[in-house]
Amino acid sequence: MKIFVIKSSYHKESSSNYLADQFIKGARESGHEISEFDLKEHKVKPCTGCGYCGIYTVDSGKCSQKDDMDIVWNQMMSSDMVVFVTPLYFWGMAAQLKALVDRFCVFSTELKKKQMKSAMIVAAWNDDDWTMDSIEHHYETLCDYLHFQNQGTMLAKGCGTVEMTRNTVFPYEAYRFGKSLTDSGNNRRNPKNKLKVLFVGNSHTYYNDMPQLFKQICQDNGKNVEVQMIAEPGVPYSWHLEHYIDLRFALMHGEFDYMVMQQAAHPGPSKEDTLRDGETLAKFARKYGVVPLQVVPWAEQDKPEHQKEMYEIYEELAQKIQADLIPTGRIFECITKDHPEISMYYKDGEHASAYGTYAHTLCIYAAIFKEKVYGLKGAYSYESLPISEEAWEKIQETYQLSEQDPENEELRMAAYNSWDKYIVPVMDIEKLRVELDPDKARIICCTIDDQV
Repeated sequence: MKIFVIKSSYHKESSSNYLADQFIKGARESGHEISEFDLKEHKVKPCTGCGYCGIYTVDSGKCSQKDDMDIVWNQMMSSDMVVFVTPLYFWGMAAQLKALVDRFCVFSTELKKKQMKSAMIVAAWNDDDWTMDSIEHHYETLCDYLHFQNQGTMLAKGCGTVEMTRNTVFPYEAYRFGKSLTDSGNNRRNPKNKLKVLFVGNSHTYYNDMPQLFKQICQDNGKNVEVQMIAEPGVPYSWHLEHYIDLRFALMHGEFDYMVMQQAAHPGPSKEDTLRDGETLAKFARKYGVVPLQVVPWAEQDKPEHQKEMYEIYEELAQKIQADLIPTGRIFECITKDHPEISMYYKDGEHASAYGTYAHTLCIYAAIFKEKVYGLKGAYSYESLPISEEAWEKIQETYQLSEQDPENEELRMAAYNSWDKYIVPVMDIEKLRVELDPDKARIICCTIDDQV
């Protein structure tokens, strides 16, 4: 991979350049080709806003100013990744780097089409919690606008001098960051060449051990995948943000490539809450170079009219956080409408059946790998909570009694606990797997290929 590193400090011995050199050392050891552009050795004038570039096409590379920006243009167009290196000056990037970035307006269209990888290394003397908030937000906005594939940021607080920096973990982290980059994928800080996916959600995430089914189907089809799940029954995004210990540790240290986000449903939080908390969760992931993917939930079986509202909420959220959608809700709607012989729902009419879990898993597969799912090996699913008709009738009876006397706390708790009383989860991994009807599995695959 060709990596273009732009250094912006005017100091010969600077903390940011020292960290950049550690990054470069690691990247070169992994076989990457490095080109450097040191702003203290080149002349890049600030944009004057003259509009000359608009006389030609926006992506023509025509600028009224004649300086070393042509070098930047040629290097970026021939590179796979750009790394911005800067000291933190008054909560932003160095003025000389900002001047260079402003000149991107000449070829911004070409940059968007290229969708190159990017990273940022920042060194700051200050070490307050909020020190990097402003520059981090600026960089994320830049990535969103120019369609850069953000590989992560190194925000080195408390690194005012090279000597201070040497006494921190940041030099090693910079070296490891560079060394772990690979040629493919959105974020490859993972040196084992293994795709790592974090699932964050609720019971709709863990029903039928869906993350493990995803891993198994990936492995059946030659994909080396590792999964981890953080999920509790009925919890929304706000719960994950409030109880953030496991989430923080996973995102900061887990070296995940993707985070599959699934909001609570049936009922779900308000649109306002979902947009706010979803954006916060996505920013939290991107802070550590993890790419968020947003699940579109499915409506209740007896309330299909709710699906339209879900589309509106999650399409707006995906646009807001610049994330791809996993359209499981649309697949549920299409299959239920066009192929009622395929039961997508569990007995409660809310969670996914074995077929629903299979569809959900393949939607995630298609969203991550950008591949068609028809023809994949493995027409099977998992069923972690099998339920007999007798057990289901007993559960319904307890809920009916509770509904007849809604003020009775004892009856309400009996209904709540009836699930644990009458349903025994599968504890033997060999008994999880259920074979699917090949024709029904084919219909699900074709529907996903038409929609994703």
